[in-house]
Amino acid sequence: MTKSALFGAAALALTVTVAGAAEDKASANYRLPSCRNYLDSKSQDGLLLQGVCIGTLRGILYVAGGLREFSPLDDDVRRQLCINFPATATGDQLVRVVITYIEARPARMHESFDRLAFEALRDAWPCK
Repeated sequence: MTKSALFGAAALALTVTVAGAAEDKASANYRLPSCRNYLDSKSQDGLLLQGVCIGTLRGILYVAGGLREFSPLDDDVRRQLCINFPATATGDQLVRVVITYIEARPARMHESFDRLAFEALRDAWPCK
């Protein structure tokens, strides 16, 4: 192996190591602070990520709500994926439900925020 090939391999290994150490921006650990900031009407911290927080929750509810009517799914699958949220639920209520659920499971903070948010909303408003 030539010196340049060895140097290239070493540089690639360092890049992979550094990339692996980067914070997972999809994790609950990364995204939960922006949801907390969303609840603070005075907070100007991370406005874009605050929007991502509430947008994610609204998107989950939109899709899950549609599953109540989607007939090709069998009843068991529909129940597992469906969320029967009240039409009167506010954005603040949605965010509080998700924050409470995730904070009660600190060992799962490294997991996907989206997955945990779905679980939180389904747990709060399950379909019958």
